[in-house]
Amino acid sequence: MRQSALAWKAGQPIPAELRTRFWAKVRKTDTCWYWEGKRFGVTDYGAFNMCVQSWRGPAWRPESAHRVAMELTTGRPIPSGLHVLHSCDIRWCVRPDHLRLGTDADNKSDVIARRRMPRGTLHHNAKLSERQVLLLRKAYAKGTTMAVLATRAGVDLGTLWSLLKGRTWHHVGGPILSDRRLNCRVNDEQVLDIRRRHAVGESLNRLAKAFGLSKHGVWAIVQRKTWRHLP
Repeated sequence: MRQSALAWKAGQPIPAELRTRFWAKVRKTDTCWYWEGKRFGVTDYGAFNMCVQSWRGPAWRPESAHRVAMELTTGRPIPSGLHVLHSCDIRWCVRPDHLRLGTDADNKSDVIARRRMPRGTLHHNAKLSERQVLLLRKAYAKGTTMAVLATRAGVDLGTLWSLLKGRTWHHVGGPILSDRRLNCRVNDEQVLDIRRRHAVGESLNRLAKAFGLSKHGVWAIVQRKTWRHLP
């Protein structure tokens, strides 16, 4: 079997038949050079069947067309760990001057800058909708605990914490809470209620049981050691 551009050793010429077979599947225009062969179903990148040399011997398998185009153009293997990035955002484009090498960080920066990352319900791992996220944020801001909300939404506490903090689903909006608030078991209204009830004689033990706090936690609230910004 013939070796491919991905299998040749540095310094050896690229087989002319491989070049001919590859570029025959490309339609050149004034802008992009479009791959007209097969594509990978998940990513939509062009797929080019070639013989790749491995430790088990030569084997035919599909390779990304834009990566093959880069190797055919430069005459060198792509360095390990590098991506081939598109400047035109057309995944099946193989025009050499639309391609460049980049790191994984470069690739992720491109995705974010060009807004190609699927967000919200468009992401394949999404378990919630934009409406559910907004309702969860509003419910937590009004005092519903994280444990209750996590059970209600069917997600773990880590997932819930990330969306409440705005580290995920940041495009949705709603009440984005600070780290201080996320670590609290009570909200502003409950703190005022604790202070009011203690002022009329309710004991620390009873208040701690009612609000799911420790006795010391209630003492710190009524003595204004914590939540000092409230009257």
